[in-house]
Amino acid sequence: MEGLVNDGIATEGPDLRMVDAATVADLPRQALSPGVTYVQLWAQGRSFSGVFHLEPHAVIDEHTHRFHCHHVWILEGEVTILERTLGAGSYAYVAPGQPHDLVAGPEGATAFYLYLVTGSPSAVEP
Repeated sequence: MEGLVNDGIATEGPDLRMVDAATVADLPRQALSPGVTYVQLWAQGRSFSGVFHLEPHAVIDEHTHRFHCHHVWILEGEVTILERTLGAGSYAYVAPGQPHDLVAGPEGATAFYLYLVTGSPSAVEP
């Protein structure tokens, strides 16, 4: 698989990859916006997944993904997406073309994300 950020991730063949919690916690975070970092866990072509870490009240400004559907599972804390607050254990789906933002609650938040290409696989978008 392409796009993994740490050689310490155990691979069990090309179709199975497992990462324990301690390894995920130790992966280097990349900055996305002020107060927001992420680690990428998997990528194939233009589809990818990982974990967002949002500091208290951090904001990912409104944006749109033209060719990706966006899945978000809140692991810890609260995140407001399009004025709806979601707590730990909650899930959000954002269709391609749907403008959306993310705002962390007062304790910050951690969320698993998955972007899957649904349109032109050759399209380039952030």
